[in-house]
Amino acid sequence: MKEPHLKRLILIMGLPGSGKSFFGKRLADSIGATYFNSDKERNRLGKRGNYALSDKRLIYEVLLELAKDELEANKDVIVDATFQLQSLRELFFQLAKREGATCYCFYIHAAELLVRERLSRPRIESEADFQVYLKLKEEFDPFHCDVHQLESRADNIAEMLESAQKTLKHGKK
Repeated sequence: MKEPHLKRLILIMGLPGSGKSFFGKRLADSIGATYFNSDKERNRLGKRGNYALSDKRLIYEVLLELAKDELEANKDVIVDATFQLQSLRELFFQLAKREGATCYCFYIHAAELLVRERLSRPRIESEADFQVYLKLKEEFDPFHCDVHQLESRADNIAEMLESAQKTLKHGKK
């Protein structure tokens, strides 16, 4: 008899230009998870450039509902967002608990020189620049959970994916 699927909610956190979306999309493909991105949802809702707390909360609530629907369908879910505020992270921890899912947190970071370079180029989904990066870095709430930190460099996506897959395989939250 096949074991029941233990659904997972995977939060990909990090500052603009860290490489979290590049990583998150590839991780979703490699493990067959449904992938949601805050920038895509912000754009879909016509909220591009709107970063007031009420706008952020709206985006996270939409992501929460999308993730809930997928978890209820017994699917693994990756949510890619800055997750700068502990209060917003907590919404997803509570969702995982309610849905009986295991929650994993990956914090993606990169050297500031690389971030500056990445953010100097136009990006389709986000308009965040280096000044936004610096502001969010200053305001980023400390973590109150187990977080797997992965450094994004110019050429290490395979290494990052391997590390994340080991974490997910061994069930370390």
